[in-house]
Amino acid sequence: MTSHTQRYVFIEYEDLSQIKFRKLEKVCDKIHVLIREDIDSVPFKLVKQIQKLGKNAKWIPVSGKSIHAIGHTMAFLMGQLHDKEDKEIEFAILSNKEEYDNLVEYVNFEGRSCIRVKTKKRKEGKDKINMEGFKKDKNSKDIFEAKQGSLGNNEVDHQMISKAASNTIKRLIDSGNRPSELSLLKDYILLNNNDLEVQENLELVIALLKEMNEIEVNKEEVIYHF
Repeated sequence: MTSHTQRYVFIEYEDLSQIKFRKLEKVCDKIHVLIREDIDSVPFKLVKQIQKLGKNAKWIPVSGKSIHAIGHTMAFLMGQLHDKEDKEIEFAILSNKEEYDNLVEYVNFEGRSCIRVKTKKRKEGKDKINMEGFKKDKNSKDIFEAKQGSLGNNEVDHQMISKAASNTIKRLIDSGNRPSELSLLKDYILLNNNDLEVQENLELVIALLKEMNEIEVNKEEVIYHF
């Protein structure tokens, strides 16, 4: 790395396959690649490049069929790492999707430097990473002053859904309770997440729990994997 800032990068496989990895590895300490389970093969050259990072490269399989599956999983993963990793480590999402902006803002609000770095489309060859986006030093970053209630401006608030899913898992583990039917689990989620947006997006919370393989649903029966 050319900067003293320790950084974890999060990227969708489709984006990773479109850029020159050698530039990305210069600006990250760890990389988390979210990849759909229905992708049958990964180019050998890309696998070989990723292997240079060893244990610092993580492949995160996503099984959900929802168009929001990757975004939900991204928020869930970043939430887990935010809770356990040193707050001096910067998070960076490499994506052109504006839907990640509310997640970036929320992580900043929680006291960790977080950025979204874009790529520039090229007519031929690999896309170009906007390296200027990585030069933002956490020691000179603007203080994020927005109120938490102003973060849910996007059509789907991945952070809210991730937080509801994480809170549900924690409460289920702490209480030892395991609602056996899907309808009972939904009631449990609503009871322990008193938020109007959670009520409106309850099916997306359930979908995330399934995508993360925390639960599976067989008709109306819920099977837990924790």
